[in-house]
Amino acid sequence: MGKLYGKEVDFVATKDGRVLYVQATDEMFASETRGREIAPLKAIRDNHEKIVVVRQGSYDTDIDGIRIVSARDFFL
Repeated sequence: MGKLYGKEVDFVATKDGRVLYVQATDEMFASETRGREIAPLKAIRDNHEKIVVVRQGSYDTDIDGIRIVSARDFFL
């Protein structure tokens, strides 16, 4: 976990010059939860990949350029 631009990001992974920002959450049914999980990624001002991994529920696969993936798909 780290902070970027005053916002908390769950994971930042780097390998061979590639950077991946990951937020992990149980669900995003409520708009407040969705906003809380996406806001830190939207605040990052670079073009590296940003993903929200969600354990339960079905959501759009992209919100403002941020990929939304199920935990099952992410870990397979």
